[in-house]
Amino acid sequence: MELIRNKTKLEEKDFTGLSMLLQRHVHLVPEEKYRQNLPLAEKLMKDVDVSDSPFIALALTLKCPVWSNDEHFKQQKEVTVYKTEELIGEFFK
Repeated sequence: MELIRNKTKLEEKDFTGLSMLLQRHVHLVPEEKYRQNLPLAEKLMKDVDVSDSPFIALALTLKCPVWSNDEHFKQQKEVTVYKTEELIGEFFK
């Protein structure tokens, strides 16, 4: 939660509301569910940022896109990655 608060730069009261929302809608996935895709994810992210490999591995497992504004996610080509503005464009056409 501290990492999220630092990234959002929200006031404490605003972050408390966001935190409650996240706890209702964000589900943690144990590593054993996506572990089989970690080697491929690490290979895909090896020249970029291997620490983000679990996100790619989970997306490969769930066959879903990733939502991130981190430019380096777009350097791999196996998982579709959407930036916030791209999602807004999709939802508010």
